[in-house]
Amino acid sequence: MVAIYHCLHPSPTFCTQDFWRSFLHSDWNGELPPDKTVFCKELADKGILIQSIDEDSSSLRLTKKALEKKLSQTKILYLILAQDCNLNCHYCPVPEIAQGTQIKRLSFSSAKKGIDLWLSHVNDNYDPNTEYFIIFYGGEPLLNKTLFISLAEYIREQQVQHLIPENISLLLSTNGLLIDDEILATIKSRKIAVMIAIDGAKPAHDSSRVYEDGTPTYDSTIRVIEKLRSEGIIIYCSTSLTPEVISDAQDFRSTLLNLGIEKFGLNYLKGKGLKKYSWNTSIYIHEAVELIMKNFFQKSDISEYQVEKKIYAYENQDFFPVDCTCYGNQLVILSDGSISNCPFAQPKISNVDSCRADFRIWNSTVVQDWRKRLPLFKDVLNLYKAKSLCGGGCAWNALENYGDVLAEDEFAQEFTTRLFNELIWTPLNKSHIYGL
Repeated sequence: MVAIYHCLHPSPTFCTQDFWRSFLHSDWNGELPPDKTVFCKELADKGILIQSIDEDSSSLRLTKKALEKKLSQTKILYLILAQDCNLNCHYCPVPEIAQGTQIKRLSFSSAKKGIDLWLSHVNDNYDPNTEYFIIFYGGEPLLNKTLFISLAEYIREQQVQHLIPENISLLLSTNGLLIDDEILATIKSRKIAVMIAIDGAKPAHDSSRVYEDGTPTYDSTIRVIEKLRSEGIIIYCSTSLTPEVISDAQDFRSTLLNLGIEKFGLNYLKGKGLKKYSWNTSIYIHEAVELIMKNFFQKSDISEYQVEKKIYAYENQDFFPVDCTCYGNQLVILSDGSISNCPFAQPKISNVDSCRADFRIWNSTVVQDWRKRLPLFKDVLNLYKAKSLCGGGCAWNALENYGDVLAEDEFAQEFTTRLFNELIWTPLNKSHIYGL
């Protein structure tokens, strides 16, 4: 069987191998048989069969323009409330980042200036149908408890005065272990969703997520999740794909379902995180992708963020979703007030105290350089067949492992290829097949 599709906007047409070979050797000066005439029309309608190279060039130009417009919509604000953490997870880069950070707590003044700057970005191309996010992040953001509560109150006050749009959601990304009654009351009253880190079932989680003295955290984390659920809080989970999680995939899936988690995000180990384990990189990537595809591809009972995002892009013909919003879709305010596009690599692009009023993250040299990771913006448009779903992977991972922000992300490529193949061939049984 043969699937023919346009690499910029794939919608496959199927035929047998014999039909395809016969089609390629057709007498183009004569009259084509009816089935091949219909086949030609379908390929032409999909932009696969073209009259001139100008048609393809125009399609590429319009696709690039559309993506540039999407990347210049800064939908997310990260506020790094605290750069340090109360845990010592084995794979986490936070301790090393914190060592190089002099000011580890964001001030209210810097946070407010960061919010104002972000709103300038939002107002440039505001869309009332788009959901915007302010994410309280770290390290562990609740180490700066007073600021968290103050900002939640400030944002609500600004919304009441119509100075901040209503379609902005608040998200707290936390290990959950510092949530007390006062924080819980703020979360509930301000309708803040909570993203809690949980690395699989108890043995896998406790092998990596520990306090500085080595005390495991699984039982405490579960109690927090259950408390939040009882209070009606929206909960998402973030899971790092450690070798232990991969080795116990079925228990991991059962754990999420038992906790009532309907949506979560998987994070493959990046930077120096994987080097702390004995697994070969290629084997790790293969096993991680296998886990995702086997347990979370097209499952109705639970949704994984990256899988869901790529399936949505394919089914809605909204191609070239990014794997990370660092290419212009997010503004990051670091704990010292510096402005960045990534909470991990943390290139310091400017500062909230000194940036110009017309500063826009998408115009920065850093973001423009990082965009060259994306298939459409590479110097040479490669032949990677799944480019329409490839989101460039992780630039920080490339920097950490190869010292080159443009280095390929092997995990992103293998994951996207596997997912793309499944999506291309899934409609086969419901489609017309030429040659049968």
